[in-house]
Order: sequence, then C-alpha cells, then structure tokens
Amino acid sequence: MRVPSLTPKREALLGGASAALALAALIVTFARPALVSAQREGETAFEVHLSEQGTSVYIKYWPVATKFTVTFDDPATEESPDDEIEGVTSLTEEGYGGGGFVIERSVGPGEVVTLTDGTTTKSHTVLDIRVTSVDLDADRVYGMVAVPNSEVFVYATGSYRLATADARGRWVADFSDHPDPDPGLLDIVTGTEGGAEQFDKDGDSTVRDWVGPTPTAILAPTPTPVPASGSISGTVTAGGSPLPGISVDALAQERVSSQWVIVGSATTGPAGEYEIGDLRPADYRIAFQGGATFADQYWPDQRDPDTAKTVSVTAGGVLSSINAGLVSDFRDAGPLVPTITTNIPTPADTSKEPPVVGANLLLAALAMILFTIATELLNRSLGQLDPTLRRRFRPIDRVDRARARLDATFIGRFGGAGHARRANALRILGIAAFYGIVFALLDPTWNPFSVTGLWLVLIMAVAFGIVGLSGDIAAWATARRWGIAGDLAVKPGSLVAAVGSTLFTRTLVLVPGVMIGSPEALEVHPEGLDRRRLGGLAGVGLGTVLAIGLVAWLGTLVTTALRGGGEVVDDLVGGVEAFLLLVFAAAVQNGFVQLLSLRESAGLALRRAYRIPWAIALLAVTFAFWHTLVNPRGDLAEALGSTNVQAFLVTVGIVFAAAVAVWTALAVVRRRGVRGTEVELVTSAAIAPPLEVLVPAQMPLEAAVPGVDPRGPLAGDQPDGSTSPPASMAIAEESPEPPPAAVPAGP
Repeated sequence: MRVPSLTPKREALLGGASAALALAALIVTFARPALVSAQREGETAFEVHLSEQGTSVYIKYWPVATKFTVTFDDPATEESPDDEIEGVTSLTEEGYGGGGFVIERSVGPGEVVTLTDGTTTKSHTVLDIRVTSVDLDADRVYGMVAVPNSEVFVYATGSYRLATADARGRWVADFSDHPDPDPGLLDIVTGTEGGAEQFDKDGDSTVRDWVGPTPTAILAPTPTPVPASGSISGTVTAGGSPLPGISVDALAQERVSSQWVIVGSATTGPAGEYEIGDLRPADYRIAFQGGATFADQYWPDQRDPDTAKTVSVTAGGVLSSINAGLVSDFRDAGPLVPTITTNIPTPADTSKEPPVVGANLLLAALAMILFTIATELLNRSLGQLDPTLRRRFRPIDRVDRARARLDATFIGRFGGAGHARRANALRILGIAAFYGIVFALLDPTWNPFSVTGLWLVLIMAVAFGIVGLSGDIAAWATARRWGIAGDLAVKPGSLVAAVGSTLFTRTLVLVPGVMIGSPEALEVHPEGLDRRRLGGLAGVGLGTVLAIGLVAWLGTLVTTALRGGGEVVDDLVGGVEAFLLLVFAAAVQNGFVQLLSLRESAGLALRRAYRIPWAIALLAVTFAFWHTLVNPRGDLAEALGSTNVQAFLVTVGIVFAAAVAVWTALAVVRRRGVRGTEVELVTSAAIAPPLEVLVPAQMPLEAAVPGVDPRGPLAGDQPDGSTSPPASMAIAEESPEPPPAAVPAGP
C-alpha cells in the first residue's frame, strides 16, 4: 500500500507525536552516545516509536534533502509490504539530516521496518518492549521485554536510566536514586513524557513511548481488556525431568522471502515451564534450543524444521501444552541403549571446533589450578585436625565395623572352603548389584522392570566393577613382583560418594551425570615401601584404569562402523556401545577424583613421587572430563550458560572457599600461640585438651605397634637393596607438623 502524501488524520497524529520526538531527540543527543555502544553519532539509523496514538518513525544521521522510502512488512499477513511511506530528510535542530512521520495503524513486534534512500538500506525487526505501569509516588517505570537479561534504555525529561531485565524479562527504571554516572533525578508527575528503548545490532531501535498517568487513572480500577494477541506455553523436559534455562522461540514465515523468522522468545523456568506472549494471530513453528547438551528440536519432537508442524494462535487465545522432551544430540535411545548413555559422546561425536576445544582447555586449566590449591590446603588442615576428625566421625568407623561383622557372619554360616568361596562370590555380586542400582538411578527414565532397565543395572555393575577392580589388581600384581605383601579382598568402597553423586546429579539435573565411587580390592602392607614405590603402585593402578577407559572409548569407533546391519544388529551393537561408553565415563570421572590428590589417595602418592607426570595426567584427564562429559559441544559463551558447567564451577568455588576458610582459621589459631594441641573447629572456637597416647616406656615398640619392626628395614629387605624408611614415615615426613611418635601420659 503506497501513501504518497500525509492525510489530514496523519497530519494530526504527526503533530501529536512531534513533542515526544523532539524530547527523544534532545535526550538521545546528550545521553545515548555515552551509554549505548551500538549507536554512535554519525551512523545512519532510525527509531520506531510505539504508542497509543499510533506508530511513528524518527530518522537521524542521514544526509539533508535525501529522499527516502520506508516500508512496513508484517510476516503474519499476505500483503507485502503492508505500508509504504516516502519522504525527504531535512536539517534538524541537532544539525543532522532527519525527520519523522506517523502511520495510523499499530505496528507490533516481529514486523520488519525497512528504510532506504536508494544507496543505503537499513532494516529493523520491531522488538517486543512494553511499559506496564508508571508509579508517580516512587518515580519508577515498570515494563517487560522478550529477551531476558537484556538492557533497556529508559528516558524522560532531563534524565535517563539503563535498566536490566531479569530472567523473566521484567525491568524497572528507578528515577529516584543516584546511579553512577548520575544522570539526575526525576520527579515523575502527570504528563511526564518518556520512552523505553532497545537497540538491534545495527544501531536501530524500538521505542515504547510512555506518559505519566493522572492520579485518577492510578486509583480507579482498570478493567482488563481482552488482548488482541495470543500466547503459547508448555513445559520442556529431558527424560521426564524438567529442564530450566532452555530457550524457546516462536517463528513466523515472511511473505516475501518465505523464510521463518523469530518473532517471540522465552526461557524455561525452574520447572521447565515457558510462555511466549504478545503473538499476533498466525501460524507459528516452535523451536527448542538444546544448547551444548541436547539436540535442537521443533514441535512436535522433530529435529528437521521442514517436518515440524505449525500451531495456530488466535486473537486472545492461549495455546498451552506445547511441550518438548529434549534428547541427546549424539544418538537415540533403544532397547539396549539406556537414555543416560545417549549423552556420552563417542570420538566421532566429540567436537573438534577450535572455540569448543579452547573453551574446555581454559575451563579445565582453571578447575585444575583451583582444585590443586584447595586439596593442598585441605590436606594440610586435615593433617592437623586428624585426631579430632577421627573422634568426630567415629559413627562411620562403627558402621564399617558392623559391616565387617555382618560379612564375617555371612561367610561363617556357610562353613568349609567351598561354601566360603560361594559366599565370597555372592558377596561380590551383592557389591556389584549395589553399584549397578545406585548409578542406574542417574537415568531419570530408568524402569527396573523393563529390558532396558535391567540391562542398565547389569552394564553399570560390570562397568564400575571393571573400573574399581582393574587398577587394584594391576597394583597388587606389581606389588607381588616387588616382593611386597598385599591382599585382594573385594569390598564396597566410596559408598557415600556413590550415593552422594547420584543425589547431586538428580537434584541439579546434570547430563549424563556424576559417577564417582567404585568397589575396592587392594590392601598393600606399606612396610618397606619408599615414596617412589608408593607413587609407582599408584601410577600403575591409575594408569590401568585410564587405559581401560581409553580403549573402551576408542572401541566405540568400531561399533559406530558396524551400525546399519539391520534392526537386530543395530540393537546389539548399540548395547555393546552403551557398555563401552559407561566404562569410559566411570574411568574418566573416578580417575579425575583420584588425581586430585586428596588425603590418602593414589593421586597424592603419585604427586609426591612424580610431580610433573602427575600434573600432566591431571590436566589431560580434567580436559577429557570437560570435553566429553561436561561440555561436549559448546563454545565459551554456550558453556557458561550450561547447567553442567555452572554446577561444576560452583562446586569448584565452594570447595576452594571451604579450603581457604579452614586453612585461614587454623593459621589464625596458630598465630595466637596454640601449639601441640588438638584444634576443634566448633562454633564456640574452643580448643580441646591434648590427645594422650599411652605407650609404656618399657614396652617394646613392636608390642605397642604390631607389625612394625623397631630396627627398621635392613639392607637387602627390598628388591633393590635399599634401606628406605617405611611408607608411613615417608608420608609423615612431608606433613607440615608431623605428630610425635608417642606422647607421655602425664608427669
């Protein structure tokens, strides 16, 4: 529709809007260049003002006496363009070419406004920005925008504010406070005129004009009008669990180009809920952005936009239950492919893009540095608090002793060597079943009465059995070759870690989840072991676990190549691949935790003996953990918006802060002159009496401490003929304040 000249009605509307445009020009001239980097003086630009009187366009920074054409195209209508206006720029009071005009009809979000002079063409999609209320008493302006956490430039006579929307798009501009830099206070009264503005990347903007209401308008109840637009809402889940922080877009088709463009957006809340409002009556596609963890998807459950269905929005209509269940971007679940395994990438699935690799290297290095500092501080602090902690955590010791007694009773009831072997076999199966069930709970879709559910328990049990026992068996075999006494006895280890990691995963909806904790089997008697040999045994165990994980992961390249042999073959191959991926995930995560060098861990022994290989191994395993299980496909911006990465970074921060706090508290106590006492960190900051160990002077050391030879190891006791001190002594020598061999009971 071509409008060669202004009608009388349009001239009246233009006159009514001229004051607002002049006010906007004055404020824009002195305020916006300092606040909005996208809009710099000298750039050709235009503003689209939305108000109750109609829609006005304000042109700025164009050459004087330039003939221009402005078109308005609503993608929801068949006519294109819907409006077209021609004009000529003139010299403004600010000294640049510009102009303004008004069209009668309302222009809504999603419409495309194009301005051209035949040489330069600029387009702007009208943004969804609203002013919901103006509070005269508090001097505040309230509103909403479609993009959460975005900035809104709010101005009025002689003042302005830069407001930031919250996670739901709500914003408030408070003109009664003093921001920095101080743009001045403003007493909003009836008739105060202003605007709320948002910019696109090209410097053009949408402005929602507002006017201070009359007091009667504030006090009198206003009936809620029937909206001319509609809304779409629903819930986004993954495996039945709600997914917060997922971007949902409504797309409408342009009439001219037939392209689908985003006209409305929302972000899911804590329960996975979303709502896209202010949508014009039209047909829309709904897109769900999976980010770095899930596949992008269109409603209903389609990855290809061409196969997606449209939903129809009517005037004032509320279209609900447009739900989505996001799935992995790697592979689909199947009878022998549990959902949790679909989120573990194979080598073929892992991103090779430099921004993704670089982001994960940076995050892995940061996590490694913070964790290393934290564990070192904790090890030093816990070394001083060891007697107190042992007394505080005696219930755990009692539970362990009760388990041992139950174990002995269970085996004793069978009697005989043959029955004992059967009892040990049942014991091993029970431990494996425990880990299988606990880690199967990581999968929110787990059904223990289905084939897939039973298969998940089985492969979890076997995978964690392999990861937990292979390293111990390798270390035990190495110890035997060195002539070091050691026992193999399968027992549940890290039970608390296994249960805790599962609860942590389900609470924060992490994908694929945290899998820390595995059975233990090795008991090495450290007499005669020096620091390097302890580190060697630790390296053998950790190296075996990580090597098995790497072989399992590379083995998925074979399973990937074997796909396509038919439904039955693909199901079997998928089951094998799911098992290999679980072995890899368990090896990487448990290897990472061991390498953190926590107290009495294999990583600590390795670090003390071989510091540089330990540091290289920790960085490599941390990067593998990040790049495959935490952030497999996101660059730095996408990673920082991922729940996986946020949870990991928060955990690192909490551990680091706790370690620094404990270490600082102990340092303060030491500076106050407290020495040789047992420090208890309780709320009253009380210091307990010294712990006394009764060792009669006449008692031989071997009687006081069974299994310790008071002469120490003699030459020739070890395969290399060394006379190194026992391992316990080697470790104690590095402690900041080693405990005395014996403390007198009293005078």
